[in-house]
Amino acid sequence: MDNVSSHSKPTRCQGGASGVNHVSELFPILGPTSCDDCGYCCLGIGSPVVIYARRPGFDGPHPYRPADLPPELAAEIDEHFSGLVRGQEPQETCLWHDPVTRRCKHHDFRPQVCRDYEI
Repeated sequence: MDNVSSHSKPTRCQGGASGVNHVSELFPILGPTSCDDCGYCCLGIGSPVVIYARRPGFDGPHPYRPADLPPELAAEIDEHFSGLVRGQEPQETCLWHDPVTRRCKHHDFRPQVCRDYEI
């Protein structure tokens, strides 16, 4: 009978004398402690700021755009994305990612997803 169940705790590695329960005991997982010289969260995920783009023909108040978003940033987004929706934008890097500083150019106005998954 199989002695492994989905509710059991991990057991020691079988077949080895190391007594290691999990690979993280050998190689601790180190989380970042700051955003300095990083920017990886802004690469390869598209551009979350596309959620602030105005759809052509939509004249009402924007449901996601911050009320205090400066007009020049709103214009930059609208011009850059031209009616695209999330997932249709280029995926290489976020529009607001600064490759020199490796930080968000407009951190105070970043979308909620960027706030939810920050360090």
